[in-house]
Amino acid sequence: MTKKTGCVLMILVLAFVMSASWAGAASPIKYGIPNINVLLDGKRIAFPDVWPQVDANQRVLVPIRVVSENLGAKVNYANNMITITQGSKVVVLTIGSKTATVNGKPVTFDSAAVVKNSRTLVPLRFVSEALGQTVEWDGTDKYVWIGKKEVPVLQDVVKKVQPLDDFKKYYGTQTFLIDDWHRDGVRIFKKEQFPLIIPDPYGVDSNIEIYNLWLDKYKDESVIKVHYRGPTFGMSFLTGDGVPRTRNGIELWRQKLNDGSQIDIFPLLDKWDNYQWKVKDWDKLHPSEIQYIHFKVDAGSYILLENPFK
Repeated sequence: MTKKTGCVLMILVLAFVMSASWAGAASPIKYGIPNINVLLDGKRIAFPDVWPQVDANQRVLVPIRVVSENLGAKVNYANNMITITQGSKVVVLTIGSKTATVNGKPVTFDSAAVVKNSRTLVPLRFVSEALGQTVEWDGTDKYVWIGKKEVPVLQDVVKKVQPLDDFKKYYGTQTFLIDDWHRDGVRIFKKEQFPLIIPDPYGVDSNIEIYNLWLDKYKDESVIKVHYRGPTFGMSFLTGDGVPRTRNGIELWRQKLNDGSQIDIFPLLDKWDNYQWKVKDWDKLHPSEIQYIHFKVDAGSYILLENPFK
């Protein structure tokens, strides 16, 4: 092999490796709501390692210690028996058994406590109701509501208001999106803080309750779905390139639910990004490139959701 041939071969190898790494840089898009979440009095409970899961009986199982401690109960685990104590209430379960005792009285249920990945999982509804809590399943958002079904207000969850000047770079020439002098700055929240009420400073009738947001497929298109209650709104995807990609929910795609809430569907990709703003790779936008989602609502502040697609 000549020196020249060796150099050419090396360049080809490097090109292949680099192209392969580029191709793998963007992870596959994950559609749908990835995990079941448990809300206690309207606020999500954090599960640090094992998420709630559904068993063969379609019952939600959760790590016992996380939920019990959030409910103010004490847990003792010994010899395959779980004892949960909350004030005068005492619940005793046995791993693998569908019979428990509540204050000494036997109770039969349809899902047993199990051990998975070194974590003890118990039927959420049974334990919560045994401790005096109300429980409601929300299949739209994959939420289990425990206790009061109250949605927190944004300003109570995100108290810090950041200067608008720190975020102007995301808007480039589209300053009309942030030229309302009535706003007092920027509030940034995370998907873990859903659900939230975004209050209208001019009247409660225009408050917006946003329950959840997720990636999905609709008519073979990648879309972002938002479950909410209240007036319709638009959003902008901020990627950091100075071109906020503005989206509006498509009315014909809107899904109205029986409880009066609705799901709006926002396309991830839009040719308008190219026609209006000359974004050549408009059809290559990956959800992970979105650094913030700007909710176009009246709230006294600019409302940005930190990248929910990490």
